[in-house]
Amino acid sequence: MNKKQKHSFGTRHTFLEWIISVGIFTIISVFLLELFLAGNSLQQKAKDQGKAMVRLENIAEQLKMERDYNAALKQMGALSGWGDVKEEDSCYVIGNISTKKKENGTPVYVFYYDKDWNQTKETGIYSIVILPYQKKIAGNTVQAYQGDAYRLAGYPSVYKKNNSVDLFHLNFAAYTPIEEP
Repeated sequence: MNKKQKHSFGTRHTFLEWIISVGIFTIISVFLLELFLAGNSLQQKAKDQGKAMVRLENIAEQLKMERDYNAALKQMGALSGWGDVKEEDSCYVIGNISTKKKENGTPVYVFYYDKDWNQTKETGIYSIVILPYQKKIAGNTVQAYQGDAYRLAGYPSVYKKNNSVDLFHLNFAAYTPIEEP
């Protein structure tokens, strides 16, 4: 008896075809995972920027009402420190903040916040750094401030490191002339 062998084309796959299929699926999966993480990170960053803006503007309004910014910042719960500050493009870049007074250091004030933007006394997920400085405007010296809000932990990503992220930047001044001696 002669048995006929049936071949059903399209239903039997070789081992190589399975490896190629799994490889293509893996590459596409990694790409899609990065897209989902990027979308989630963008949404979280937008929320964080909104909250940082509100917090920083509240601090700005309170500081503009006070004559003694040191007392006002301490009353608001800011931690004082010293930072390495340099001026670039009409903006101050603050590096390495320390609680110990540094030679050639500039006083800065730091607010820390937890994941829900509640103020904490220790390093949290978010921080707002206030740099007070004096500025000449229309022949008068006024007390000016630079405020920077950061997310210290970064956002999740497949490829990138979780470095801190600059969320919001605000320059403001109390337009009350400072009496010069």
